[in-house]
Parts: sequence; structure tokens; C-alpha cells
Amino acid sequence: MGVLKKIAAVWLVWLFAASASAAATPAPRMAAVQREKETQLLFFWRRPVGFSQKNEAGRYTLSFDADAEAPVDRLKQISTALPAQWRKMTAARDGNRLNFSIVLPAGAKARAVADGRRVTLSLYERDYEPAPKTAEKNESATVSPPAFNAGSEPAPEKPIVSEKTVSEETAVAPDAPRADSVPYDDSQKNISLSLSFPVSFAEERAAPEKQALKTAQAGYRAASLSFPWSRMTAAAAFRRDGYVWLVFDRQGEFDFGLERELYKDIILEMVQIPHSQATIFRLVTQKGYNPSLRREGLLWVVDLMYQPVRPRRSLDLVLQRKTPFGARIFVPLDEASQVIPLIDPEVGDLMYIVPVFSTGKGVAEKRAFVDATFLPTAQGLVVVPNVEDMNVFASTSGVEVRGPKGGLRFSSEDVLAYLAKSKIKTDPMAQILDAGAWADNTPETYLTVLKTLQADVLSAKPENRAARRLVLARYYFANGMYPETIGVLRTIETDSPDLAKNAPVVALRGAVNFMMMRYDEAIGDLSSPLLKGNAAADYWRAATLAASSRTPELYLPKMRENMAVLQSYPRPLKTRLALAGLHAAVAAGDEFSIQNFMEAAMDPRNSRAEDNEISFYHALWLESTGMYSQAHAEMKSLADGDDFYFRAMGGLEKIRMETRSKVLPADERIEELERLSYAWRGGEFEYNLMIMLVDAYREQKDFAQVLRMLKNMQVRFDGTPESKRIQKLMEEIFQKLYLNEREDVLSPVKAIALYEEFKELLPPGEKGAKIVRRLADRLVAMDLPDLAADLLDDQLRRPVGNKERGLITTRLALVRLLNKEPEKAIRALELGEKYSYSGKIAAQRKLIRAKALADLNRVDDAVRTLDGDDSLPARQLRAEILWRAQRWDQAADALKTLISKPQPNTPMTEQEAQRVLDWAAALRLAGRPKIVMRLRESFMPYMEKTKLAAAFDFITKTPQQGLLDYRQVAAEVESAETFHSFAKEYSEMVKSQGLSEAVR
Repeated sequence: MGVLKKIAAVWLVWLFAASASAAATPAPRMAAVQREKETQLLFFWRRPVGFSQKNEAGRYTLSFDADAEAPVDRLKQISTALPAQWRKMTAARDGNRLNFSIVLPAGAKARAVADGRRVTLSLYERDYEPAPKTAEKNESATVSPPAFNAGSEPAPEKPIVSEKTVSEETAVAPDAPRADSVPYDDSQKNISLSLSFPVSFAEERAAPEKQALKTAQAGYRAASLSFPWSRMTAAAAFRRDGYVWLVFDRQGEFDFGLERELYKDIILEMVQIPHSQATIFRLVTQKGYNPSLRREGLLWVVDLMYQPVRPRRSLDLVLQRKTPFGARIFVPLDEASQVIPLIDPEVGDLMYIVPVFSTGKGVAEKRAFVDATFLPTAQGLVVVPNVEDMNVFASTSGVEVRGPKGGLRFSSEDVLAYLAKSKIKTDPMAQILDAGAWADNTPETYLTVLKTLQADVLSAKPENRAARRLVLARYYFANGMYPETIGVLRTIETDSPDLAKNAPVVALRGAVNFMMMRYDEAIGDLSSPLLKGNAAADYWRAATLAASSRTPELYLPKMRENMAVLQSYPRPLKTRLALAGLHAAVAAGDEFSIQNFMEAAMDPRNSRAEDNEISFYHALWLESTGMYSQAHAEMKSLADGDDFYFRAMGGLEKIRMETRSKVLPADERIEELERLSYAWRGGEFEYNLMIMLVDAYREQKDFAQVLRMLKNMQVRFDGTPESKRIQKLMEEIFQKLYLNEREDVLSPVKAIALYEEFKELLPPGEKGAKIVRRLADRLVAMDLPDLAADLLDDQLRRPVGNKERGLITTRLALVRLLNKEPEKAIRALELGEKYSYSGKIAAQRKLIRAKALADLNRVDDAVRTLDGDDSLPARQLRAEILWRAQRWDQAADALKTLISKPQPNTPMTEQEAQRVLDWAAALRLAGRPKIVMRLRESFMPYMEKTKLAAAFDFITKTPQQGLLDYRQVAAEVESAETFHSFAKEYSEMVKSQGLSEAVR
């Protein structure tokens, strides 16, 4: 009995759990469909669910009568694929209801309708009204068939878009065109943004008749597949042998269960092909459906529509017959692509697939060549090789397709014609730099052949001897005996001057000079009009210019165009010429040319120096492509090697790399560069090293050393184009130092010392005058008037305009006066007497002259200078001059002109009180007591309220009020004497405003 009770209890618990589980509603499945001006959100429930909807204050809320979990993760997936205006959506559980809400943009509308277990929420953009619903038709009515070919599969069983949401604009007319005649239309935007989420639609399948009606109304539908990525990803899309291929250059896992069910009438089969480097899907689609791609940030969307396979922008196939590797096909692309090899599981052959980042770039038509076939693509590049040893290379410049040894075959006639044209001429006098026919690659026979050629020269008739010498010179040249070649050519020039002027001799002389690094002589011969139009001479001339130029990239096109000449050259010539091309290609950043020239230069028989040069350029290339660590390691290996030249070159480039990556402080950089300066001298190396030293010293703000180094460089590289650039750089640095708004860059002492050392860099005109003004201002402000005066005096000896010269003389006079050099001040004024001045400057010059004369005890001359000038500064200076000359009577009269009648209820300023005190003291010292008494009566009520009340009371006492202490009077006079001082006022003014502002 106990056992039965336990069984019953377990059964009841299970029954309760099952009923509770049945009562719970799972979260709805979600999908999204985007049209041109309408976006639909689809909610799929396991059973019909009621709902209510409301729109308040721009927020639309759809509330379901279901106790279900919110599909938060799925909602995030969908929102990332939708346009920005529809992304502010949330889903949350509220008691026994599930609420979905979305913030609507201004003018937008939302409406939800139910169709069985599916609820469709339609979001309409501003000013868009959905088309009215199509009237329901009797199922027995005649319906236009779907616009598929007769041979296509029947219409699908189920609808994807309900007929209730199909507008009249998308309905198919009874006379709809055939499927194969429907052109691609960019306006067809029935695009699904649904992400991977499996769902079953078995319950929603409609009757075939009803489905046919919906398909007829919907017209040609579009299926879309979304591929979200976390990084930039390239894509390719094409059709081959009945399959649509979608290829991405990054691995990823995608589940398209929902899409396959949703678009089962379009996507008949979909398989992901495993691959170690890429994501590859192979699809079987309804006939006539082909892909087009679009990208939204990191999201790729593949639209399968009824359209031909056609890219939006067609890639160019450039057939290049002249390369070091024979003929090839080059496809220009301005992006770094990846080549993905793939064996077609159906056909069994190899395909090279090149996905691209740019949207819509592909091959418009099939291109078939002897060795390769290019398939038409909607996106990317697909090459099917017809031979085993064909290779495809990709870089930032484009895609290169190479054939077997000897080059790619375009067509049999084309190859034969090219070979016929490229035959080496048998006539020795017609050969121009055909070094491939001159070399002897077997060292064992070298001496035998050489002796035979030398004997031919000796035994030749006089009229044929020059030609035999030319053959001997060519043999020397092709086998690397360059000094011997020069010797034979000079003999030809001496004995047969006419032959020496012919193109074969001129070309050979230029080539051997290039190999001996005599570039000036080489370019003179290789630029001869006799060699115009010759491919080999064009290459040699471009190589010479590139090797001797600071802009080698300018000569890359000519070398790239004539690379075929390297194919037959012996190793020493081929390597040297390829290195010249590699130098130009690295400077130009042409990745394909870098690869081509590097392969042409590499040879197991190369010397260590040649291999080091290849490594040097390879490291530069690695750095330019962002592979810093590998580039730095390779350059460090060169810097630590035993090749003197490339140890220096590698060391310099290593320092440059570390400087750019900010891992080498300026002080350590200076130490390494100065040590490296002893490793190699001359040429571009020394110039670059010194420029890097200049930059390092600039970082340390050691501008004196910067300018000294540049001055040394100017002498070191005198007569070269660099010297002009150095001079310009020095002038720029000098001007920035003194015209910079920040004055703390240089202290005043350093500023004047640097100026004295490099005053020849002072620019003419206003810039130079401004530098002198600013420097003089700083010197005066720092109480260094001697240095300021010397600076202004030197400026007068430079070519400046009359107006500026007059201002300089005035400033110089003021500085001399403040430095207690009145005689020099007067001489400075006399230097500028012949120039015209503004009223302000003329008045200042008069005051300066008067003060200087007074300092020379020429009081009468000073006072006469101020005659007729009733301005306040002139009256003040006149009073000061007379006061200091102790002409008390005249001083009292002069001070009187500075004092105005006091105003009732208006307190006196400190300056007014001081002037009254000065006047009283002058009157007392002049022995005019009566006037002092009247002054006391008039001003005492006002002076009592100032700080000078006690002094004024003391000075204006009558003798009956007490005896005067003249020592105290003297003290009071001294305090008054220091208040109004011309020198003091101007000194304070030039310190606060600057000398150039005080006199302008």
C-alpha cells in the first residue's frame, strides 16, 4: 500500500508539472523584412495570441496576451540589422503579458495585424501611406500564372508575405514578361534582414490555389541572407554549373534554418563547404535567381533576385606580355585581397577565388584564355586554371595571374607573334644590349672562348677589327668583366671613332658605366637619341636615373613596362637591374612591382652584398605593409651584420623605425646616431643621418646645436640640391624660434646669443624687423638695455624701409637714454632726422631729446626744445628738468600748470596731491612765502584727506608757527622728486607694454 501511495504521489507531481509546462507560453520567434519604405517585424507564436496596441507620445507599444519570456537576444540581433531609425525597441515581461515597444521617428506610423499564429507589425516611414488592400478574389477566378519559365519548378506551397500586405505596385500584370527577359532593376528592394534563426512553418502551409494567387500578386520575390562579421571581411559571389557560390575570406558559422524555410521557393538547397581559411556556401536556387551583394558596416547582405549575374563595377583584366616571368594577366585592385584555392566537389577541378571588400566589383563576362578562364561574378574574382603550374598572387595593388615558365598563354597566334618579335637579331651590329646572347654561363669554357675572340681581333682585317673588338667587349660585359669592357671600348673610340658613335657602342658604354656606378657618364650615353624606342635601352636609362635620384619612383613605370628584358640576361646584370627596379618600387609602394623585382633579383649565386640589399628593401616593404616586428627584426639583423655598408644603412633604418614607433628617446637616439656617423660617410646616408640628428636635437630643444648642425650640413653638401633645402630649413627654424608666441622656448640670454651666432638667417623685410622688435622688447624687459641697444644699432645697418628705420632710431634713442647714455641717444635721434613721423612719434622724439639735453646739463637747450609744446607730457618733463636744475622759481611756475582747481566734495587723487606738494616745496625753496600761504588756504581742506597731509602741513607752515627743519624739507622734497620721473615712467612703460609698443 505504501508503494502505491508513492507511485500515486510521483504521478501527481508529474501531472502538475506537465500542466504547468503546458500553460507556459514560449517566447515568440522573430524575423524582420525591410522594403523600400516599410519595415515589418514578424512574431511567430505556437498558438494564436491576442494583443492590443497603443501609440502615446511617439512610443508605440504592442502588448501580447501571453505569459512568455521576452526574446531579448533575438531582438538585439534584429535591431543591429535594421536602419538606425528603427533600433530603439525593447521587449519586457509585465505580469502575464509580453510588451514590445518602439520609439517612432517623427511622422512614422506603426500597425499590427494577426494572421493565424503570426502577428505582423508594419513600420512606415514619414509621409508614406501603405497601398490599400487588394480586394479578395474568388478562388475559382482566373489567375495569371507566376512569371517563371515553363520549365521551372511549380510555385511554392506556402506564402512568405501575406496577400494582405502586398501593395498594388508589386502585383504582376496578366501580361507579365518572361523570366529570362526581366532586366535587373535597382529599385527592387524587397529585402529580408532576417538573421539565422530556425522556425517551422509546417502549420502555415496554405492550399496550392491560394498560394498561386499570392505568388502572382507578389511578382518576382527576393530572398536575402545576412552575414554579420566582427571584422572587415571580403566577399565573392558567382554561379558555376548550376550552383550559386558565396565565399567570404574569414571563417564563420551561420544557421540559415529560418531563411531556408522562409525562402524555400527560391533557395532549393544550401550547403556550407568546410574550408580552413574561408566561409563558403553553395546554393541551388530557382532558375533565374542570382546574387547581388550590399554591405552595411560589417554586415554583408546577399540578395537573391531574378536577375543576371552581373557586377555593378567591372574589373579590368590587363594582359601584360612583357614581364620578367613572361606574359601574365594583372587585375588592378586598390585593396589587399586573399586568394582562396578551392576544389569544386562536383567538377573536381581547382578554382582560385579572390573575395574583395568593395561592393559590386566583379567580372562582367566570362573570359577564356589558353591557360586560364575567368568566370563571370557578381562580386570578386574567380580564376579556373587550365594548366597545372599556374599561380595567382594578390597584393594591395591587385591580382596577378602567372602561367608556367615562359609566361601565360593568351592565344596560340598571340604567343607566336610575340616570340617572333622578341627574337634576338643575328647581326652583331643590330644588337643593342642583347646581353643574353653574349654571355657564357659555363666557367669551364670561358677562357677558351675568350682566347678565340682575342685571336679573332688579332687576325681580323683592319676594316673588320673594330667589329671584332665590339664582340669581345660584349663578351667581357656579359661575363662581368667591366673594366676590361671599358678598355676595349676606349680602343674602339681611338681607332674607329665613327663606329664609336653607333647605337650598339653607345648603349654598351652606357650599360658598363651603370654597372661600375658611374651614373653621370652612363646617363649621358643611355639618353642618346640613337637609342630612342629601344626597350632595353629604356630600362637601362630608367634604372640609371632611379639609382642616382632621390625620387626613384618617378622612373618605375618605364622599368615596369620593359621588365621583359631581364628574362634573358645573365645573373649579374639581371640582379643589378632588378635591384634598381626594386629600389624604385619600394619608394613608390607598388607591391606587385616589389614582388616581381624581388623575385627577379633573388638568385642562389648572388653575393652577400646583393642578398643584403634585397633584405634591406624587403624590410622596408614589410614596414610599409604594417608588419613592423618582422621589418625591425630584419633591419636589426642587417645592422648587426658584417657588411660595412648595409650595417650602416640597416642601423640607420632601425633607428628610424624605433623613432616612428616612439620606443627610442631623443637622448638615446642622439647617442646612437652620433656613433653611427663614423660607420659610413657621404651621399644620401650621411644627409639622412644628420637630418635625423637635427630632429632629435629639436626634440630636446637644443636649438643652438640644431642650427650648428644644419650650418655644418650646408658646408658639407655645398653645391648639391640639398644645400638649398638646408638653407630653407635653417631659416624656418630661426623664424619659428623668434616669432613663436611662447617666449619660454628660449631665455633672453640664449635668444640674443643665438641671434648673434646666426644673425645671417634674419629674414629681410617685415619678418626680420618683427624678430628684432620682439627680441629688443625681451631684452629691455629683462633690464638688458646694452644688448637691446646693440641689437637695434645692428638693425640700422641692414636694409629696412624708411618708416621702420625712423622707428628704430627712436627706439634706440629711448634705450640709450634709459641706459644713461644721453650723447648716444642724441646721435640716434640725429640718424633719423631726415624721415617723416606721425604726430605721436614726433612728440616722443622731442621729449627724448629734451631729456637727453637735460641729462647733459644743457638745461636751457632742453627747455627751448619744449617751447610751444603745451601737452601734458611736455609740461611734466619741463617741470622735472627745472626741478632737477634747482631753478625753483621756474619749477614752481611749471608745476602750477599741472595743477587744476580743486572741486568741492571731490577728493584729490594721489597724483594730484603729489603735484600740489611739489608746487608747495618749489615755492618754499624759491622764497615765495605769501604764495605758499595762499596755497595752504586753498588746498589744506583737500590735502588733509590724503596721505601727504603731514608733509603738506609741514612745508606750508609759517615761521611764526614754528621753525622749519630744512633737513625734513629736503627729505620731503626728495620723496616728491621721485614721483614724476620721465625715465621711471618710460622704463615702466617699456617693461609692461614692450619697447615696440611704447614707440610705434
